[in-house]
Amino acid sequence: MNQADKDEQIRKIILNAFRQQIKKYGYNKVTMDDISKAAGKGRSSLYYYYKGKEEILDALLLEEISELNQFVIAKVIKRRSATDKLITYCNEKIMRLLDKINEYLIVSSEILEDPEMYKKISRLQDPHDEEALRSIMDEGIKSGEFRPLRPKEIHLMAVLMKSSIKGIALEMCNQGGEIDVTSVKRMIEVLFVRGIIA
Repeated sequence: MNQADKDEQIRKIILNAFRQQIKKYGYNKVTMDDISKAAGKGRSSLYYYYKGKEEILDALLLEEISELNQFVIAKVIKRRSATDKLITYCNEKIMRLLDKINEYLIVSSEILEDPEMYKKISRLQDPHDEEALRSIMDEGIKSGEFRPLRPKEIHLMAVLMKSSIKGIALEMCNQGGEIDVTSVKRMIEVLFVRGIIA
């Protein structure tokens, strides 16, 4: 194994230790000492690979967001029509966000209380969501499935959908997941898809 592979392996060990620690104790309570013990590495090793806890969080966020996006897109590309793709994207995104909120329950409550952490996640996720939604709408317009929209309208619709997806997932989290998911899926179709079908 070359040095680059060893470095990558150690980064993954540190990242997985961090993941487990914040799931148990939350981001705010976890220290670099906790992470080094869980990873079985000295503190100096942690600082060699990451400047601090925030940089480890950034790496974890990038990994989690990338996996979430890949999962959702894999579901979307199996659909034939733009309508089905749009519904699938919205529904899968909400359900996967809810899964992540529940998986990282303590951290999720910290995020809701920390506007800067929420903004950081949004900066990482929002461009992908907007691009994916615009792409699906463009496909629907080109195929004649959706009514023609100006670029500004497509952008605005993507922003509204993205914001609604996040809002629905956060509201479900706040209510302990007690929102009727079937109703949410129906409302997404009514609010967003029916309004643009040709």
